[in-house]
Amino acid sequence: MLLKLKKTIKPLVEPFLQLLYTKECPVCEKKVKGFTPLPDYYFIESKKHGYPYSPDEAETLNYKEYACANCGASDRERLYALFINKYLDQTKKCRLLDIAPARPLRSFLKRKISIIYRCADLMDKDVDDTGVDIMNMAYPDNSFDLFICSHVLEHVTDDR
Repeated sequence: MLLKLKKTIKPLVEPFLQLLYTKECPVCEKKVKGFTPLPDYYFIESKKHGYPYSPDEAETLNYKEYACANCGASDRERLYALFINKYLDQTKKCRLLDIAPARPLRSFLKRKISIIYRCADLMDKDVDDTGVDIMNMAYPDNSFDLFICSHVLEHVTDDR
């Protein structure tokens, strides 16, 4: 009964709810009221470990509107989606390797018909290629046109 009532009411209420939704997530392409802030945990941990910078000094961190309430895409994932939508030629195929992929961005990239998507990680098993060490990758030359390698290099011991 409750499910039937929800199905009846939702189409009537939806247009009014859309007036409240002022932003759109470029990753899931849904309208949202806003984005959720970065959890306090990160501020507590950074202070506990002596991180000397304030969140306002961080590059490309929108801690006040960090994640999409619908898909969970972080601010940087939304930035990638905006860039790809604006600058990637949607009429040409692009071979893309995503290192240590974030789930929301991975879903977005897989929906793009112009992208031949592949993802890899050193430890995660939920990727196309597991055990990939970016210091010694076994892909043949010219296998990819574009790489996404976000928040990975700080974990690499020898970036040369």
